Amino acid sequence: MISATAFPPWLSQQLACPISKGKLLYDIQTNALISCDARVAYPVEQGVLKLVAHEATLLSADAHAAALLRNDVAAPNAAIRLPTN
Repeated sequence: MISATAFPPWLSQQLACPISKGKLLYDIQTNALISCDARVAYPVEQGVLKLVAHEATLLSADAHAAALLRNDVAAPNAAIRLPTN
């Protein structure tokens, strides 16, 4: 089992989203793995990763953006703002 305080950062780098096959990141605030591409969260319940598509929770755009910001990740397909002179 994995506790929220002992979640190894390397583990989320080794896993992929079952839906999008993309990157996952661990969000300590929600105790879930967040798919950067599919906008879903996979729960970690009692230290067990529930990394199956039917266990995923669809995130609202705001919740997804907040999770990415908490983890310092740019949202996929986000508009790139160029500096203005």
